[in-house]
Amino acid sequence: MPIDSMDGIRTVVLRGYGTNGVFFRTDEALVMNESISGAVRAAHARGFKIWVTLPARHLPWFKVPADERDLRYDPVQKRMAPTAALDLFNPTTLKRLERFFLDFAATGADGIVVDEDPWIDPWEGFGPGARAGFLQDFGEPLRPDRLISLPAGGRKTDLGPESVGTPLFWRWAGWKNREVLNRLAEVIKRVRGGYPGLDWVYMVSADSVMRPSLALARSGVDLLEAKQHGFDYFGTALPLHSKRDDPLALLNRLVDLIGDSNRVIALVPMGEKRWIDAHRNDFHSTGLMLIDTKHDPQAPLTRRRQ
Repeated sequence: MPIDSMDGIRTVVLRGYGTNGVFFRTDEALVMNESISGAVRAAHARGFKIWVTLPARHLPWFKVPADERDLRYDPVQKRMAPTAALDLFNPTTLKRLERFFLDFAATGADGIVVDEDPWIDPWEGFGPGARAGFLQDFGEPLRPDRLISLPAGGRKTDLGPESVGTPLFWRWAGWKNREVLNRLAEVIKRVRGGYPGLDWVYMVSADSVMRPSLALARSGVDLLEAKQHGFDYFGTALPLHSKRDDPLALLNRLVDLIGDSNRVIALVPMGEKRWIDAHRNDFHSTGLMLIDTKHDPQAPLTRRRQ
C-alpha cells in the first residue's frame, strides 16, 4: 500500500486484518496475505514508523476451539451461547493471543493500535473462568438473570443497562473490565519482553471520556482503569460535527484523565484541513492522526506531532 509523504508526518497506521484473516504470518489465525512486512520495510526506508490496527478480543478468524470462545447471555431467551470473541479468562486463550502478538511484532512494525468498541458489552464475558473468579472474589454466584431490574410487570423497556442495572450488574461490570485488563496487561508485558520498543495504543470513544458510567455499562470500558495497564498512548476521534460533544472539550478532558498530553492522540479526517489549521495551537503536544475517510477501511491513517 503506497504511503504518501506529508510535511510533519512521522507515523502511518495500517489495518492489520480483513474480513477473513490477517496480513502477516502467524499460525494462530487465518492469513490473507503478508503485506504488513513489506509495508514496514518501505516505510522504514523512508523514515516513517508503522502502527497497525489489530483487535485483542474480537477475532473471528482466530484459530481456537469453541471452548476458548466467550459466552454471551441472551436476556430474552435466558440462555448462554458462544460468540466469536475470545474468552480472555481462559489461560490457554491468553497464551495463543501472546503468540499472535509476538508473530505480529516480528514484522518489524512499531506499534499496535487496539480499537474495539464495545470492548465487552453488558451480556458478554460469562465464560467459566470469569464466573469462577467472580465467585471467589465476591462470595456470590454470577447470575446473569439478576443483572438488570425490569419495570413492574416485566414490561419491555428500551432503557440501557446503566439505567436498570442492579448492584450486582455494577459489581460485575467493574470487576470484568479490571480483570480483563489485568490479563491483557500480562500479554503486553510478555510481548514487550521480546520487543520492548513496540508501542501500544488504545482507542477510546467519546463516551469513555465524557460519560464514563455509560461507557462502562454499555461497552465495558473504564478509561481510568485502562491507563494503568500497559498502554503507551490513548486516541479518540474528535466529533467535529457532533451536537453532543465539543471536540476540544473532549480532547482536553482526555488529556486531563490521562495526565500527559504526549500520550494522547486526536483523530481528525483529512478533509477537515480548515478546522485543523484554525485549531492547530489547541493541540499543544498531543498527537494528530489524520483519517483518510474517502478510502476503504484498509486505507492508511497518517499521524504527526503538532
